[in-house]
This record gives sequence, C-alpha cells and structure tokens, in this order.
Amino acid sequence: MGKKTENPAKLDARRQRIVDAIAPAKLEDNPLALVPGEVLLATLWPDPETRPTMRWVRKMTATRSFPFVKLGNRVWFDPQRVRRHLDKQFTVEAFSV
Repeated sequence: MGKKTENPAKLDARRQRIVDAIAPAKLEDNPLALVPGEVLLATLWPDPETRPTMRWVRKMTATRSFPFVKLGNRVWFDPQRVRRHLDKQFTVEAFSV
C-alpha cells in the first residue's frame, strides 16, 4: 500500500497554528534567537490577513534585500535586525509642501 498523505490545506492550517503559537514565545525567551522564515513572518506580521508569503521571503533572501544567516541549506533570520532593515529601507518619509 502507498503512503497516506494528508490534505495540504489541512497541513498548512495546522502548521500555521503551530507557528503562531511559538513565534512570540521564542522571542520573549531569547531576543537573540534566529528563527525560520515562517516564524519571522508570524512575528513581524501578527495578522495572518496582512502577512506576506514565504515566496516573498525567499525572493527577498535571493535578492539579498534583507539580512539573513545561512547555515548549510538552512536560512535563519533575526527578526529584530530584519525589522530595523525594513524600517530603514522601505519607510517613506513625509515632507511639507
């Protein structure tokens, strides 16, 4: 018999609940923690409706648009450094006319 596979949507929803549950706890315990992309997204964008996708994170790392640490095949992020970089790189300052 073949291997039983789960519904991808069900698996994604379960994975998202796990990421949402552990993201804040990891950073409160250790502010220097390196986290995977899913936890980075859950940390910086708490609302799942406005959160970018992992595809966006991969594009940003491929173009070296924000800081990351690469150990072997794994890519890790420091959420505080990424947030500072996003603020510096993508904030548009207002000016008076």
